[in-house]
Amino acid sequence: MTDDAAPSTDSDQEAFERLAERLARRIVELQLAPAAIFFLESSKPLSFIASQALIVLEPIVQTVFNLTDYATFRKGLERRENVELLIRRVESLEDERIVAERRRREERSSAGRRRPWWRRGPGGGDDPPPGEPGTTEPEPSSNGDEP
Repeated sequence: MTDDAAPSTDSDQEAFERLAERLARRIVELQLAPAAIFFLESSKPLSFIASQALIVLEPIVQTVFNLTDYATFRKGLERRENVELLIRRVESLEDERIVAERRRREERSSAGRRRPWWRRGPGGGDDPPPGEPGTTEPEPSSNGDEP
């Protein structure tokens, strides 16, 4: 199969890269990265056909949505390299999100870890209930005064 599509100019490629960045950020923001990567990887061989289908659907889509980047997205899908670019960007942003989330969890846990509800004292605080290891209860006196 020959690629009869007109070669993308640098400005078209830069426009698609900006669009791919926005799209990747939105995918990661909605936490849809695994599903999006799976979809993009599985449809990568059909990217050119998908771009041609977008040409057919353009009049319908343009009446329902006001998409200014529709043509840029359609032209970008004509090349498999652009689909791979989108996949790589989603993966890198998802990795950054996971690292940031782990860092926030570690900071939260190191700031003051609360005891689980079933280990809290009767008052609901973080003090352990009486008789549990780690409590400091007064020891009974063994001076012999008590019977």
